[in-house]
Amino acid sequence: MTKTNCSLRFLFACSLLGAAVGCGNSGGDANGDAGTSGPMRTGSSGDAMWTTETVETGNVGLHIGIAVTSDGPAIAYYASVSTEDGACGSGGTNRLLWPLRYAILSGDSITPETVADVLSLGQPSGLDLRADENGAPLLATITGEQGAARVCSANDLGLYRRSGGSWSVDVAVAESGEAATGMPASDFGTVVGGWPGLAISDSGEIAIAYKDTHAGSIQTDDFARADLEIAFGSVGSWEPVAIDPGRGAGTYNRVVFDSAGRPVVVYYNPTEATDTRQQGIWAARRETGSTDWTLVRLTAGATKEGPDVIARPDGRIHVAYYDARRGVPRIMTLTDSDRFDSVNDGWTEETIGDSRFDEGYEASLAIDSEGRLAVAYYRCGRAVDGLGECSNEHNGLVFAWQDERDAWVVEEVTDDDALCGNSPALAFDSDGSPIIAYRCQAVVEGNVDDQVRVARRMPL
Repeated sequence: MTKTNCSLRFLFACSLLGAAVGCGNSGGDANGDAGTSGPMRTGSSGDAMWTTETVETGNVGLHIGIAVTSDGPAIAYYASVSTEDGACGSGGTNRLLWPLRYAILSGDSITPETVADVLSLGQPSGLDLRADENGAPLLATITGEQGAARVCSANDLGLYRRSGGSWSVDVAVAESGEAATGMPASDFGTVVGGWPGLAISDSGEIAIAYKDTHAGSIQTDDFARADLEIAFGSVGSWEPVAIDPGRGAGTYNRVVFDSAGRPVVVYYNPTEATDTRQQGIWAARRETGSTDWTLVRLTAGATKEGPDVIARPDGRIHVAYYDARRGVPRIMTLTDSDRFDSVNDGWTEETIGDSRFDEGYEASLAIDSEGRLAVAYYRCGRAVDGLGECSNEHNGLVFAWQDERDAWVVEEVTDDDALCGNSPALAFDSDGSPIIAYRCQAVVEGNVDDQVRVARRMPL
Protein backbone atom coordinates (compact mmCIF):
# COMPACT_ATOMS: atom_id res chain seq x y z
CA MET A 1 0.00 0.00 0.00
CA THR A 2 1.54 3.29 -1.15
CA LYS A 3 0.44 6.62 0.30
CA THR A 4 0.93 10.08 -1.19
CA ASN A 5 -0.10 13.51 0.07
CA CYS A 6 -1.59 15.68 -2.67
CA SER A 7 -1.97 19.42 -2.22
CA LEU A 8 -5.42 20.54 -3.24
CA ARG A 9 -5.84 22.89 -6.17
CA PHE A 10 -9.08 24.84 -6.15
CA LEU A 11 -11.26 26.40 -8.84
CA PHE A 12 -12.51 29.97 -8.93
CA ALA A 13 -15.94 31.15 -7.86
CA CYS A 14 -18.60 30.89 -10.53
CA SER A 15 -20.15 34.10 -9.33
CA LEU A 16 -16.95 35.88 -10.37
CA LEU A 17 -16.36 34.13 -13.68
CA GLY A 18 -19.97 33.65 -14.77
CA ALA A 19 -20.43 31.69 -17.97
CA ALA A 20 -16.71 31.01 -18.23
CA VAL A 21 -17.19 28.15 -15.79
CA GLY A 22 -20.50 26.90 -17.11
CA CYS A 23 -22.96 28.95 -15.01
CA GLY A 24 -26.29 30.50 -15.77
CA ASN A 25 -29.72 29.43 -16.98
CA SER A 26 -30.69 27.50 -20.05
CA GLY A 27 -34.22 26.62 -20.95
CA GLY A 28 -35.51 23.20 -21.89
CA ASP A 29 -35.00 22.16 -25.49
CA ALA A 30 -36.89 20.07 -28.01
CA ASN A 31 -34.97 16.95 -27.05
CA GLY A 32 -36.37 16.89 -23.56
CA ASP A 33 -33.62 18.69 -21.62
CA ALA A 34 -34.65 20.43 -18.42
CA GLY A 35 -33.72 24.02 -17.67
CA THR A 36 -31.14 24.74 -14.97
CA SER A 37 -32.12 25.68 -11.46
CA GLY A 38 -30.42 29.08 -11.66
CA PRO A 39 -26.91 30.53 -11.47
CA MET A 40 -24.43 28.22 -9.79
CA ARG A 41 -22.09 29.55 -7.16
CA THR A 42 -18.80 27.78 -6.58
CA GLY A 43 -16.90 28.33 -3.35
CA SER A 44 -13.18 27.99 -2.80
CA SER A 45 -11.80 24.85 -1.21
CA GLY A 46 -9.70 26.29 1.60
CA ASP A 47 -6.70 24.32 2.78
CA ALA A 48 -8.16 20.81 2.55
CA MET A 49 -5.74 17.96 1.90
CA TRP A 50 -6.26 14.60 0.24
CA THR A 51 -4.30 11.43 0.88
CA THR A 52 -4.11 8.77 -1.83
CA GLU A 53 -3.40 5.06 -1.48
CA THR A 54 -2.65 2.39 -4.05
CA VAL A 55 -4.96 -0.54 -3.32
CA GLU A 56 -3.90 -2.97 -6.04
CA THR A 57 -1.74 -3.03 -9.14
CA GLY A 58 -1.59 -5.49 -12.03
CA ASN A 59 -4.30 -4.39 -14.49
CA VAL A 60 -7.35 -3.99 -12.28
CA GLY A 61 -10.10 -1.41 -11.81
CA LEU A 62 -13.05 -1.97 -14.15
CA HIS A 63 -16.45 -0.88 -12.80
CA ILE A 64 -15.43 0.15 -9.29
CA GLY A 65 -18.13 0.07 -6.62
CA ILE A 66 -17.90 1.24 -3.00
CA ALA A 67 -19.90 0.66 0.18
CA VAL A 68 -19.42 1.23 3.91
CA THR A 69 -19.78 -2.20 5.52
CA SER A 70 -19.57 -3.46 9.08
CA ASP A 71 -15.86 -4.09 8.39
CA GLY A 72 -15.37 -0.52 7.19
CA PRO A 73 -15.30 0.98 3.69
CA ALA A 74 -14.94 -1.66 0.98
CA ILE A 75 -14.63 -1.66 -2.80
CA ALA A 76 -15.31 -4.16 -5.56
CA TYR A 77 -13.97 -4.13 -9.10
CA TYR A 78 -13.00 -6.32 -12.03
CA ALA A 79 -9.57 -6.93 -13.45
CA SER A 80 -9.04 -5.02 -16.68
CA VAL A 81 -7.52 -8.03 -18.47
CA SER A 82 -8.80 -11.59 -18.65
CA THR A 83 -7.14 -14.98 -18.44
CA GLU A 84 -7.73 -17.83 -20.89
CA ASP A 85 -9.19 -21.06 -19.55
CA GLY A 86 -9.35 -23.51 -22.44
CA ALA A 87 -11.87 -23.73 -25.25
CA CYS A 88 -15.51 -22.75 -24.92
CA GLY A 89 -17.59 -25.55 -26.42
CA SER A 90 -16.93 -26.95 -29.87
CA GLY A 91 -16.69 -23.61 -31.63
CA GLY A 92 -13.06 -23.06 -30.76
CA THR A 93 -13.62 -19.80 -28.85
CA ASN A 94 -11.45 -19.47 -25.76
CA ARG A 95 -13.02 -19.18 -22.33
CA LEU A 96 -12.08 -15.77 -20.91
CA LEU A 97 -12.24 -15.39 -17.14
CA TRP A 98 -12.31 -11.97 -15.49
CA PRO A 99 -11.26 -11.86 -11.81
CA LEU A 100 -13.86 -10.08 -9.64
CA ARG A 101 -12.00 -8.47 -6.72
CA TYR A 102 -12.96 -7.09 -3.30
CA ALA A 103 -10.95 -5.08 -0.78
CA ILE A 104 -11.69 -3.75 2.71
CA LEU A 105 -10.14 -0.32 3.18
CA SER A 106 -10.02 -0.06 6.97
CA GLY A 107 -6.74 -0.51 8.82
CA ASP A 108 -3.15 -0.09 7.67
CA SER A 109 -3.09 -3.19 5.49
CA ILE A 110 -5.28 -3.69 2.42
CA THR A 111 -5.42 -7.23 1.09
CA PRO A 112 -7.68 -7.63 -1.96
CA GLU A 113 -9.38 -10.98 -2.44
CA THR A 114 -11.03 -12.74 -5.38
CA VAL A 115 -14.80 -13.07 -5.21
CA ALA A 116 -15.09 -15.13 -8.39
CA ASP A 117 -13.61 -15.62 -11.85
CA VAL A 118 -16.43 -14.50 -14.13
CA LEU A 119 -16.81 -15.93 -17.63
CA SER A 120 -17.28 -13.19 -20.22
CA LEU A 121 -16.48 -12.92 -23.92
CA GLY A 122 -15.65 -9.21 -23.47
CA GLN A 123 -15.36 -6.89 -20.51
CA PRO A 124 -18.10 -7.72 -17.98
CA SER A 125 -21.00 -5.27 -18.06
CA GLY A 126 -20.89 -3.63 -14.68
CA LEU A 127 -21.37 -4.39 -11.00
CA ASP A 128 -22.92 -2.74 -7.96
CA LEU A 129 -21.86 -3.02 -4.33
CA ARG A 130 -24.03 -2.25 -1.29
CA ALA A 131 -24.16 -3.12 2.42
CA ASP A 132 -27.30 -4.76 3.78
CA GLU A 133 -29.13 -3.76 6.97
CA ASN A 134 -26.53 -5.66 9.02
CA GLY A 135 -23.57 -4.12 7.22
CA ALA A 136 -22.75 -7.24 5.20
CA PRO A 137 -21.57 -6.62 1.62
CA LEU A 138 -23.82 -7.57 -1.29
CA LEU A 139 -22.42 -7.55 -4.81
CA ALA A 140 -24.57 -7.76 -7.96
CA THR A 141 -23.07 -8.80 -11.30
CA ILE A 142 -23.35 -11.50 -13.95
CA THR A 143 -22.66 -15.09 -12.96
CA GLY A 144 -22.87 -18.65 -14.22
CA GLU A 145 -21.59 -20.63 -17.18
CA GLN A 146 -22.44 -20.52 -20.85
CA GLY A 147 -26.06 -21.52 -21.25
CA ALA A 148 -28.29 -22.03 -24.27
CA ALA A 149 -26.91 -18.89 -25.90
CA ARG A 150 -24.02 -19.22 -28.31
CA VAL A 151 -22.18 -16.43 -26.52
CA CYS A 152 -19.31 -17.78 -24.41
CA SER A 153 -20.26 -15.77 -21.35
CA ALA A 154 -22.00 -15.89 -18.01
CA ASN A 155 -25.62 -14.97 -18.65
CA ASP A 156 -27.39 -15.00 -15.27
CA LEU A 157 -28.02 -12.21 -12.77
CA GLY A 158 -26.12 -13.06 -9.59
CA LEU A 159 -26.01 -11.65 -6.08
CA TYR A 160 -22.80 -12.42 -4.19
CA ARG A 161 -22.75 -12.36 -0.37
CA ARG A 162 -19.77 -12.37 1.97
CA SER A 163 -20.01 -14.16 5.30
CA GLY A 164 -17.20 -15.35 7.51
CA GLY A 165 -14.63 -14.25 4.96
CA SER A 166 -16.01 -16.36 2.11
CA TRP A 167 -18.38 -15.61 -0.77
CA SER A 168 -21.51 -17.39 -1.99
CA VAL A 169 -23.70 -16.53 -4.97
CA ASP A 170 -27.44 -16.68 -5.50
CA VAL A 171 -28.83 -16.69 -9.04
CA ALA A 172 -31.64 -14.13 -9.02
CA VAL A 173 -32.67 -14.42 -12.70
CA ALA A 174 -31.61 -16.91 -15.36
CA GLU A 175 -34.08 -16.59 -18.25
CA SER A 176 -35.64 -13.70 -20.18
CA GLY A 177 -39.12 -15.10 -19.75
CA GLU A 178 -38.97 -14.90 -15.95
CA ALA A 179 -39.91 -11.21 -16.26
CA ALA A 180 -42.84 -12.01 -18.53
CA THR A 181 -44.13 -9.24 -20.79
CA GLY A 182 -46.43 -11.18 -23.11
CA MET A 183 -44.28 -10.05 -26.05
CA PRO A 184 -42.62 -13.11 -27.66
CA ALA A 185 -39.44 -11.23 -28.65
CA SER A 186 -38.95 -9.91 -25.12
CA ASP A 187 -39.73 -13.17 -23.35
CA PHE A 188 -37.36 -15.21 -25.53
CA GLY A 189 -33.74 -15.83 -24.57
CA THR A 190 -31.43 -16.45 -21.66
CA VAL A 191 -28.89 -13.59 -21.59
CA VAL A 192 -29.78 -11.49 -18.55
CA GLY A 193 -27.97 -9.60 -15.78
CA GLY A 194 -26.11 -6.87 -17.66
CA TRP A 195 -25.43 -3.51 -15.99
CA PRO A 196 -26.90 -4.41 -12.58
CA GLY A 197 -28.02 -1.68 -10.19
CA LEU A 198 -28.55 -2.76 -6.57
CA ALA A 199 -30.58 -1.15 -3.78
CA ILE A 200 -31.80 -2.21 -0.34
CA SER A 201 -34.89 -0.64 1.24
CA ASP A 202 -35.25 0.39 4.88
CA SER A 203 -37.27 -2.79 5.42
CA GLY A 204 -34.50 -4.95 3.91
CA GLU A 205 -36.09 -5.59 0.50
CA ILE A 206 -33.50 -6.07 -2.23
CA ALA A 207 -33.96 -4.72 -5.75
CA ILE A 208 -31.62 -5.37 -8.69
CA ALA A 209 -32.25 -3.64 -12.01
CA TYR A 210 -30.60 -5.28 -15.03
CA LYS A 211 -30.51 -5.51 -18.81
CA ASP A 212 -32.03 -8.45 -20.67
CA THR A 213 -30.53 -8.96 -24.14
CA HIS A 214 -32.49 -12.12 -24.89
CA ALA A 215 -30.26 -14.30 -27.11
CA GLY A 216 -27.20 -12.12 -26.71
CA SER A 217 -26.98 -10.81 -30.31
CA ILE A 218 -27.86 -14.00 -32.18
CA GLN A 219 -30.75 -11.97 -33.54
CA THR A 220 -29.71 -8.67 -35.10
CA ASP A 221 -32.15 -6.72 -32.97
CA ASP A 222 -31.26 -8.26 -29.58
CA PHE A 223 -29.67 -5.04 -28.34
CA ALA A 224 -32.11 -2.69 -30.05
CA ARG A 225 -34.97 -4.63 -28.44
CA ALA A 226 -33.33 -5.22 -25.05
CA ASP A 227 -35.42 -4.93 -21.90
CA LEU A 228 -34.88 -3.06 -18.65
CA GLU A 229 -36.04 -5.40 -15.88
CA ILE A 230 -35.82 -5.54 -12.10
CA ALA A 231 -35.80 -8.40 -9.58
CA PHE A 232 -37.21 -7.95 -6.07
CA GLY A 233 -36.68 -10.35 -3.19
CA SER A 234 -34.07 -12.16 -1.13
CA VAL A 235 -31.88 -15.25 -1.36
CA GLY A 236 -33.78 -18.04 -3.09
CA SER A 237 -36.92 -15.96 -3.62
CA TRP A 238 -37.00 -13.46 -6.47
CA GLU A 239 -39.73 -11.73 -8.44
CA PRO A 240 -38.44 -10.40 -11.79
CA VAL A 241 -40.63 -7.83 -13.56
CA ALA A 242 -40.23 -5.79 -16.73
CA ILE A 243 -39.95 -2.00 -16.54
CA ASP A 244 -39.10 -0.78 -20.05
CA PRO A 245 -39.22 -3.77 -22.44
CA GLY A 246 -38.43 -4.03 -26.13
CA ARG A 247 -36.76 -0.64 -26.65
CA GLY A 248 -33.05 -1.23 -25.95
CA ALA A 249 -33.06 0.15 -22.41
CA GLY A 250 -31.07 -0.95 -19.35
CA THR A 251 -27.47 0.31 -19.59
CA TYR A 252 -25.67 1.85 -16.56
CA ASN A 253 -28.57 1.03 -14.23
CA ARG A 254 -28.76 2.47 -10.71
CA VAL A 255 -31.56 2.02 -8.16
CA VAL A 256 -32.77 3.76 -4.99
CA PHE A 257 -35.82 3.53 -2.77
CA ASP A 258 -37.33 6.99 -2.29
CA SER A 259 -38.68 8.44 0.98
CA ALA A 260 -42.04 6.75 0.32
CA GLY A 261 -40.40 3.35 -0.19
CA ARG A 262 -40.92 3.36 -3.97
CA PRO A 263 -38.17 1.90 -6.16
CA VAL A 264 -36.68 4.40 -8.60
CA VAL A 265 -34.44 3.21 -11.45
CA VAL A 266 -32.22 5.58 -13.42
CA TYR A 267 -30.73 4.18 -16.62
CA TYR A 268 -29.39 4.94 -20.06
CA ASN A 269 -30.91 3.84 -23.35
CA PRO A 270 -28.23 3.88 -26.08
CA THR A 271 -30.64 3.04 -28.92
CA GLU A 272 -30.59 5.71 -31.61
CA ALA A 273 -34.02 5.22 -33.16
CA THR A 274 -35.07 8.60 -34.49
CA ASP A 275 -38.68 7.56 -34.99
CA THR A 276 -39.17 6.67 -31.32
CA ARG A 277 -36.65 9.09 -29.75
CA GLN A 278 -35.33 6.62 -27.21
CA GLN A 279 -31.67 7.53 -26.68
CA GLY A 280 -31.00 9.30 -23.41
CA ILE A 281 -31.13 9.06 -19.64
CA TRP A 282 -34.41 7.86 -18.19
CA ALA A 283 -35.95 7.46 -14.76
CA ALA A 284 -38.65 4.96 -13.81
CA ARG A 285 -40.67 4.77 -10.59
CA ARG A 286 -43.07 2.09 -9.41
CA GLU A 287 -46.09 3.76 -7.91
CA THR A 288 -47.33 2.93 -4.40
CA GLY A 289 -49.75 0.01 -4.34
CA SER A 290 -49.39 -0.56 -8.06
CA THR A 291 -47.48 -2.70 -10.50
CA ASP A 292 -47.32 0.20 -12.95
CA TRP A 293 -44.14 2.14 -13.66
CA THR A 294 -43.96 5.84 -14.51
CA LEU A 295 -41.21 6.60 -17.05
CA VAL A 296 -39.64 9.94 -17.90
CA ARG A 297 -36.72 10.78 -20.16
CA LEU A 298 -34.61 13.23 -18.19
CA THR A 299 -32.34 14.20 -21.05
CA ALA A 300 -31.79 13.13 -24.65
CA GLY A 301 -28.50 12.21 -26.26
CA ALA A 302 -25.41 10.25 -25.29
CA THR A 303 -23.61 9.90 -21.99
CA LYS A 304 -20.58 7.99 -20.74
CA GLU A 305 -20.58 5.43 -17.89
CA GLY A 306 -23.45 6.91 -15.92
CA PRO A 307 -25.79 8.14 -14.53
CA ASP A 308 -25.91 7.83 -10.72
CA VAL A 309 -28.86 8.49 -8.39
CA ILE A 310 -29.42 9.17 -4.70
CA ALA A 311 -32.52 9.87 -2.60
CA ARG A 312 -33.10 12.20 0.36
CA PRO A 313 -35.51 11.76 3.28
CA ASP A 314 -37.39 14.93 2.18
CA GLY A 315 -38.44 13.30 -1.10
CA ARG A 316 -35.86 14.91 -3.37
CA ILE A 317 -33.97 12.67 -5.77
CA HIS A 318 -30.68 13.70 -7.35
CA VAL A 319 -29.34 12.31 -10.63
CA ALA A 320 -25.80 13.05 -11.81
CA TYR A 321 -24.68 12.46 -15.36
CA TYR A 322 -22.20 13.50 -18.04
CA ASP A 323 -23.59 15.63 -20.85
CA ALA A 324 -21.64 14.27 -23.83
CA ARG A 325 -22.83 17.05 -26.14
CA ARG A 326 -21.33 19.80 -24.00
CA GLY A 327 -18.68 17.95 -22.01
CA VAL A 328 -19.98 18.98 -18.57
CA PRO A 329 -21.36 17.30 -15.44
CA ARG A 330 -25.00 17.96 -14.61
CA ILE A 331 -27.17 17.39 -11.56
CA MET A 332 -30.92 16.87 -11.98
CA THR A 333 -33.15 17.13 -8.92
CA LEU A 334 -36.71 15.94 -8.46
CA THR A 335 -38.28 18.82 -6.52
CA ASP A 336 -41.94 17.87 -6.91
CA SER A 337 -42.60 14.18 -6.30
CA ASP A 338 -46.11 14.49 -7.73
CA ARG A 339 -44.65 15.65 -11.07
CA PHE A 340 -42.13 12.85 -11.48
CA ASP A 341 -43.20 12.36 -15.10
CA SER A 342 -42.64 16.00 -16.11
CA VAL A 343 -39.07 17.14 -16.69
CA ASN A 344 -40.11 20.78 -16.95
CA ASP A 345 -42.42 20.87 -13.93
CA GLY A 346 -41.04 18.26 -11.56
CA TRP A 347 -37.28 18.48 -12.08
CA THR A 348 -34.58 21.14 -12.04
CA GLU A 349 -31.12 20.90 -13.57
CA GLU A 350 -27.81 22.61 -12.95
CA THR A 351 -24.35 22.43 -14.46
CA ILE A 352 -21.39 22.17 -12.13
CA GLY A 353 -17.64 22.09 -12.65
CA ASP A 354 -15.44 24.09 -14.96
CA SER A 355 -16.40 24.45 -18.63
CA ARG A 356 -12.75 24.97 -19.58
CA PHE A 357 -12.50 21.19 -19.23
CA ASP A 358 -14.24 18.15 -20.68
CA GLU A 359 -15.34 16.60 -17.39
CA GLY A 360 -18.13 14.81 -15.59
CA TYR A 361 -17.46 11.24 -16.76
CA GLU A 362 -18.74 8.38 -14.56
CA ALA A 363 -20.26 10.64 -11.91
CA SER A 364 -20.78 9.10 -8.45
CA LEU A 365 -23.08 10.63 -5.80
CA ALA A 366 -23.11 10.47 -1.99
CA ILE A 367 -24.64 12.39 0.92
CA ASP A 368 -22.86 12.86 4.25
CA SER A 369 -24.46 12.59 7.71
CA GLU A 370 -25.16 16.35 7.70
CA GLY A 371 -27.12 16.08 4.46
CA ARG A 372 -24.50 17.64 2.19
CA LEU A 373 -24.67 16.40 -1.41
CA ALA A 374 -21.37 15.47 -3.05
CA VAL A 375 -20.27 14.08 -6.38
CA ALA A 376 -17.02 12.68 -7.76
CA TYR A 377 -16.24 12.50 -11.47
CA TYR A 378 -13.46 12.13 -13.99
CA ARG A 379 -11.95 15.10 -15.84
CA CYS A 380 -10.76 14.01 -19.27
CA GLY A 381 -8.89 17.05 -20.57
CA ARG A 382 -9.26 20.59 -21.87
CA ALA A 383 -12.42 21.46 -23.75
CA VAL A 384 -10.41 23.29 -26.43
CA ASP A 385 -8.66 20.03 -27.31
CA GLY A 386 -11.99 18.38 -28.17
CA LEU A 387 -14.40 16.19 -26.25
CA GLY A 388 -12.97 12.78 -25.49
CA GLU A 389 -9.35 13.87 -25.95
CA CYS A 390 -8.07 12.85 -22.52
CA SER A 391 -4.52 13.86 -21.59
CA ASN A 392 -2.09 13.10 -18.78
CA GLU A 393 -1.46 16.81 -18.29
CA HIS A 394 -5.03 17.99 -17.91
CA ASN A 395 -7.03 14.99 -16.69
CA GLY A 396 -7.82 14.04 -13.10
CA LEU A 397 -10.30 13.19 -10.37
CA VAL A 398 -12.69 15.95 -9.23
CA PHE A 399 -14.78 16.17 -6.06
CA ALA A 400 -17.61 18.69 -5.64
CA TRP A 401 -19.90 19.28 -2.67
CA GLN A 402 -22.60 21.73 -1.59
CA ASP A 403 -21.90 23.94 1.40
CA GLU A 404 -24.44 25.48 3.79
CA ARG A 405 -25.38 28.08 1.13
CA ASP A 406 -25.97 25.34 -1.46
CA ALA A 407 -22.89 26.66 -3.23
CA TRP A 408 -20.80 24.07 -5.03
CA VAL A 409 -17.25 23.73 -3.72
CA VAL A 410 -15.18 22.09 -6.44
CA GLU A 411 -11.91 20.38 -5.54
CA GLU A 412 -9.31 18.78 -7.80
CA VAL A 413 -8.24 15.65 -5.96
CA THR A 414 -5.43 14.12 -7.99
CA ASP A 415 -2.26 15.69 -9.34
CA ASP A 416 -0.76 12.76 -11.22
CA ASP A 417 1.17 12.80 -14.48
CA ALA A 418 -0.92 9.88 -15.75
CA LEU A 419 -4.46 9.02 -16.79
CA CYS A 420 -5.96 8.93 -13.30
CA GLY A 421 -9.51 9.28 -12.02
CA ASN A 422 -11.52 6.87 -14.16
CA SER A 423 -14.41 4.85 -12.71
CA PRO A 424 -14.71 6.90 -9.48
CA ALA A 425 -16.88 5.56 -6.65
CA LEU A 426 -17.70 7.93 -3.78
CA ALA A 427 -18.83 7.24 -0.22
CA PHE A 428 -18.68 8.88 3.21
CA ASP A 429 -17.07 6.90 6.02
CA SER A 430 -18.68 6.68 9.47
CA ASP A 431 -16.58 9.65 10.65
CA GLY A 432 -17.88 11.84 7.81
CA SER A 433 -14.75 11.72 5.67
CA PRO A 434 -15.21 11.31 1.92
CA ILE A 435 -13.53 8.35 0.24
CA ILE A 436 -13.16 7.99 -3.54
CA ALA A 437 -11.95 4.79 -5.19
CA TYR A 438 -10.76 5.19 -8.78
CA ARG A 439 -8.61 3.70 -11.55
CA CYS A 440 -5.23 5.04 -12.57
CA GLN A 441 -3.11 4.07 -15.57
CA ALA A 442 0.53 4.10 -14.52
CA VAL A 443 3.59 3.24 -16.59
CA VAL A 444 5.51 0.40 -14.97
CA GLU A 445 8.74 -0.73 -16.65
CA GLY A 446 7.55 0.69 -19.94
CA ASN A 447 4.11 -0.92 -19.81
CA VAL A 448 0.75 0.62 -18.94
CA ASP A 449 -0.67 -0.84 -15.75
CA ASP A 450 -4.24 -0.26 -14.56
CA GLN A 451 -4.26 0.30 -10.80
CA VAL A 452 -6.93 0.86 -8.16
CA ARG A 453 -6.33 3.81 -5.87
CA VAL A 454 -8.26 5.45 -3.07
CA ALA A 455 -8.35 9.14 -2.10
CA ARG A 456 -9.35 10.24 1.40
CA ARG A 457 -10.12 13.68 2.78
CA MET A 458 -10.94 15.18 6.16
CA PRO A 459 -14.67 15.56 6.92
CA LEU A 460 -16.39 18.47 5.18
